[in-house]
Amino acid sequence: MFQTVQKATNFIKNSTNVRQIIIPLKHKLIRTKFQILSKISLTWAAKQGMELFFRTHRYKRPEREYKLLQNATERFTFNWQGKELAAWAWGTGPTILLVHGWNGRGAQLGSFVVPLVAAGYRVVTYDAPGHGDSPGHQASLMDLSESISAAVGQLDQIVGVIAHSLGAAATTLTLTEGKQIPWVVYIAPPLQPRDYVYKYAKFLKVSPQVTSLMAALMSVHFHRSWESLDIPTLVKSLNTPLLVIHDQEDKDVLLSEGAALVKAWPRAELIATQGLGHRRILHQEEVIKQVLAFIQTQKTELAQAIVINQTQQPTRILTGRVSARKCNQEGCKNLVLETLDKTGYKCSTCLIDAELFNPALRWA
Repeated sequence: MFQTVQKATNFIKNSTNVRQIIIPLKHKLIRTKFQILSKISLTWAAKQGMELFFRTHRYKRPEREYKLLQNATERFTFNWQGKELAAWAWGTGPTILLVHGWNGRGAQLGSFVVPLVAAGYRVVTYDAPGHGDSPGHQASLMDLSESISAAVGQLDQIVGVIAHSLGAAATTLTLTEGKQIPWVVYIAPPLQPRDYVYKYAKFLKVSPQVTSLMAALMSVHFHRSWESLDIPTLVKSLNTPLLVIHDQEDKDVLLSEGAALVKAWPRAELIATQGLGHRRILHQEEVIKQVLAFIQTQKTELAQAIVINQTQQPTRILTGRVSARKCNQEGCKNLVLETLDKTGYKCSTCLIDAELFNPALRWA
């Protein structure tokens, strides 16, 4: 008897028809709440709207993600604003960072792990603040961007980033703040962060006054104006190669947004898919092949650039940020970097040797 009741309960919980009833009812209750709040206080409604906008929701991991995380080469955390964000890594070699989107998890991009590791890369992903296994219940676009900056700063040899949805917009802000990432791949990237505030306000069915107040409060929260977050304007100065892959049937983020981003970005290309939507696109084999081909192209172009640079400047050797020349002493192969020699032609070793064996200076 108990098992029969349990099965019936589970059926009701998982029933598509039941969810189709519950979800619209929940949305109606939320809208009613904000209509009441708006009549009491526009500011109060705007504050409540902002808090709800930033609130994250965790969804159950599918079995494939559990298996992926269990097989990670290492599990670690990195610090962001005093909080330890959960991170995982697979393989060895130059590091590629996988960045998830809103209400997502790093393991959502797990289909890229095995192919990238096989190609000779170390793959790292993490759960953003308020997401997955990381602490918190709220996050914003700026939080995601700053967490990416923290990850890039604390990881070695980041050669590229593969980002999904809002994670792409956050990566763009990271680039415009000066973080150096050789190339980026965006899957279903949104264009204008501010547009989503208005879409959200439309969903709540709040008044234009509440919408404006909510946008203003978010600007204060970000410590930035919305104009300074205008992505099409920001990306015009970027020289980072970008590949955008976007599905024609994506209902969460329209293909037109990805296409507009590519048009504004100086070194960008677009691949449009069909029938994959906003999330299935992360697991499609052909998409992964296109990403690997793009990465190989960037690797080849970088190698060619190094060869060309060495051919054009055979007498200059760059070590870090310091240009150096060879010591002019016969038989010496040292480079003259920081030296006591005022002429700059003799390395410190040769200069000291000369002074040590100079009778006039030996006992000085």
